[in-house]
Amino acid sequence: MKQLLVRREQRTKDATSHAGQSNSPVNETLEEAVGLDYYRRWTASGGNLHRFDHIKNFDYFEKIPGWFDFQDVYNFAISQAHDGAIFVEVGCFLGRSTAFLGSRIALARKKITVYGVDPWLGWNENCPSSTFADFLGNMVQAGLIDIIVPLRMMSVQAGRLFDDQSVDFCFIDGDHTYEAVSEDLRTWFPKIRNGGIIGGHDYINALHAGVKQAVDEFFKDQVTVSGKSWHVRKTA
Repeated sequence: MKQLLVRREQRTKDATSHAGQSNSPVNETLEEAVGLDYYRRWTASGGNLHRFDHIKNFDYFEKIPGWFDFQDVYNFAISQAHDGAIFVEVGCFLGRSTAFLGSRIALARKKITVYGVDPWLGWNENCPSSTFADFLGNMVQAGLIDIIVPLRMMSVQAGRLFDDQSVDFCFIDGDHTYEAVSEDLRTWFPKIRNGGIIGGHDYINALHAGVKQAVDEFFKDQVTVSGKSWHVRKTA
């Protein structure tokens, strides 16, 4: 964890160096202010920013646009976690699911840190790269910047920042192609500690058949299905 915190300085600089890609001075200011303020408070606290009492609306996630139907998987992961646990969410978009996860961690009053991994480049030509500023703004409004650590980078790149057996829960909801999901599984499964949980979205979705194919090939018959999502508990 100490090594990861040291590396966070460069990640913060990298994230803020992308500020203003939408040519919006408001977004640029927001990205820089949130990123640098978070980093200063994070390092000053020794990596323990978990404050819960200031959160006024635990259901703010409902105001954030996006797709989210895996509350049960997140609730289960929180119930299994301990203070000091590390969670990773691959694919955050505007932060609807991220805000739910953070708010439920706060309700459980567990000192869990969530790393949100996303390049925030826009998922198609109609989705601008300013989604990063929107994500940060949503985390601020939800009162969750003490819990959520954004990593603005590709999934495989982010995976290199974590030691093997260091992550308690990882949920993959990024690129849904067979090749990308397979790469995500190869990247993140070694990072999961024994007893930890890895899962993902759109396992049951005809539009994303590559997800199920990749997961089934990687885990064989170990998969537990919940709605459209899947998860596996790692054993020694």
